[in-house]
Amino acid sequence: MLRQQHFVEAVESGGDSGDLDQDIRAETKGDRVILTFEKLPEDPVDISFAQGAWYQINLFNSAGIPAIPFQITV
Repeated sequence: MLRQQHFVEAVESGGDSGDLDQDIRAETKGDRVILTFEKLPEDPVDISFAQGAWYQINLFNSAGIPAIPFQITV
């Protein structure tokens, strides 16, 4: 569930080098977060949510509790 915006904030991506080199958009559809890449990557990409020192997030569960930070490779 998002508050106020349609797109999820605090989402970053990077390749094997760790560089944030992929343009990515994250949005919710029901209870899922949908990731859309500007260009489909050939290699696995690390996706992280709220992994920096500080973020103002806008992703919450149905009880209004903020989503916890996470990292996944896709």
